Amino acid sequence: IGFCVCALLVGCGGQRSKEPSQPAADPLKSAPTSELLEQGKQLAGQGDYIRAEQYLTAALNRGHSSEEVVPLLLQVCIRGRRYQSALGHARSALRTRPNDWRLRYVIATLYEALGERGKARKELERVITGDPGFGSAHYSLGALLWTAGDRRTAEVHMRRYLELEPEGQHADDVRARLATLAPRAKADAEATPKKVPVRVQGELPQPKGDTP
Repeated sequence: IGFCVCALLVGCGGQRSKEPSQPAADPLKSAPTSELLEQGKQLAGQGDYIRAEQYLTAALNRGHSSEEVVPLLLQVCIRGRRYQSALGHARSALRTRPNDWRLRYVIATLYEALGERGKARKELERVITGDPGFGSAHYSLGALLWTAGDRRTAEVHMRRYLELEPEGQHADDVRARLATLAPRAKADAEATPKKVPVRVQGELPQPKGDTP
């Protein structure tokens, strides 16, 4: 046992290794805030999303603008498929910006990516209530409801999306979905029994009895 301890302490040249006079500086603590931000961007460009998140989080904690850092944080987390981390950053930012509907929209899409569709629907409905003209929110809610089987409500939101963004990114998809509803509506109408009014031919029979 004594030999093993000595072997750990003695270098290859037979001399004891020298301990550093002071611990190495942590770059996340010693670097200026601006350098943390730029380093985070550089790491993100290199595809090192985990370290990029660390640097960007440090920049945010050191007081850098949330409006600039949070979108970058969300990008690196989503690109790295770290949806739970992205959700945590977004929810923290939402505490100080509860009426940031675009941020809340991102939160809704993250919930959907995590399979929490009930929470996603709730957030999308809040976005549309706060910003009725938010086209992408109408589309996302319509697509979510479509998948859930509530196509009647989904149709309302998808048509609203087309009104807001007739040439939008999802316009072709919406038109294709709506086109499938027309034949179904026609088939349902044809399958519904029609009430045929009863028409009486001729005059009603006169009641029997003595005439006055």
